[in-house]
Amino acid sequence: MVVFLVLVATPVHALHVEDLDPEKKWETAKVEIEGNQHFSTAQLRGEIVTTTRSWYALWRARPQFDPVAFKTDIERLKSFYRAQGYYEAQVTYELEVEKDSQLVTARISIDEGEPVLVSQVVLTVTDEPTFTASLETLRSKLPLAEGSIF
Repeated sequence: MVVFLVLVATPVHALHVEDLDPEKKWETAKVEIEGNQHFSTAQLRGEIVTTTRSWYALWRARPQFDPVAFKTDIERLKSFYRAQGYYEAQVTYELEVEKDSQLVTARISIDEGEPVLVSQVVLTVTDEPTFTASLETLRSKLPLAEGSIF
């Protein structure tokens, strides 16, 4: 005797935070981050407050999905990238909610772009020309260097 098990998935709807019913209590199923190349997923997860239940803790309740906190998380990731010199980074998201369910899967997409690089560091003294020679020794001690990420 051969028995086949057929699983039918419920349809999933792609949404944004504004589309979620504010009266409903939402739970976080997953938070997926894709497109990051220069920073690890773990590092980016450390920047946000929206979390998921650990894979090994199935007996624990899923964390609440807070739409306002998640929207702030997206802004945190944008700020993180700007602070690292990636001023053109794009952070977008899509939420998936299983039909007739309160489980939310957040998919965060990142397009890092290119970092802004320091092209030139110029030090000049206009009021005391005798300090000009000292500036070259100071240049190597500056946190900015030509070619580094700004």
